[in-house]
Amino acid sequence: LEALEGVAFAQAAKNIKEADLSRLQVILEQMDQALQSRDSNLWSDLNSRFHREVAEITRMKLLTEFTLRTLDNWDRLRRYFFKQDFSDRLPLAQAEHRKMLELLRKGDEQALIATVSQHNREARDTYCKLLETAGMKSCSAP
Repeated sequence: LEALEGVAFAQAAKNIKEADLSRLQVILEQMDQALQSRDSNLWSDLNSRFHREVAEITRMKLLTEFTLRTLDNWDRLRRYFFKQDFSDRLPLAQAEHRKMLELLRKGDEQALIATVSQHNREARDTYCKLLETAGMKSCSAP
């Protein structure tokens, strides 16, 4: 996902329109509300929607398709293993989303790619820890 999103966000920064930024802003506001109510399932659904929207902004059909497939698999994993978990990571991830939107507005591809990479690595590490806590074998990162 990290590689897909690196390309997606860099391309989105080149293609993004004000209407796209507005849609992403609305999603982030909905994510804020989900955080306030500690609704991790809603927040996670909106998180996927945010990342899907960025992929669609690229107008790159294959990239979007691969990203959607990957996000669908992440969602299945989350729904099966982490049914009621409200991770301390969610507020941090939300701050990263806000930074991504700010960098998309500025068109700062280098900072955007670095932020997206960190965001994906942190999410992966969090999922690995949660899986280990659930009794699964280690999914140590490369």
